[in-house]
Amino acid sequence: LASGGTPLQVDTGVAAPGFLPMLGFGHPLTIGRVFTADEGTPGRDQVVILSHSLWQERFGGDRGILGRAIRLDGKPYEVVGVLGAGPGDNIQHRLWVPLTFPDPQDRGSRFLYVLGRLKGGVTVEQANANLAAIATE
Repeated sequence: LASGGTPLQVDTGVAAPGFLPMLGFGHPLTIGRVFTADEGTPGRDQVVILSHSLWQERFGGDRGILGRAIRLDGKPYEVVGVLGAGPGDNIQHRLWVPLTFPDPQDRGSRFLYVLGRLKGGVTVEQANANLAAIATE
């Protein structure tokens, strides 16, 4: 992070649209919004959500940070939101960027952790059966 003072190495989380609200921490946001579906597209993904603690420590709680660009790894990222104070400030990630998928021709090593919530009325057994069917496709 090369904005708001001396450059700083910051742990960054990667999140799909809906991921942060699903976790429940930092919601409602202090300012701004969560990621939109189109921000998961390469080329449209240079947006960032700050943790509340990083916003306070690095940017002095300035509400004017919303819509401004900050520099991450030498590239500009537009600040679209700041998480609310609370449990989200106690994890290693100090800011979040959208999840994007690489070009299918890129054969580099990748991994992805997936979390989800069960829809009301759906059992764990039903969800596991659906996941097993998807995995065999």
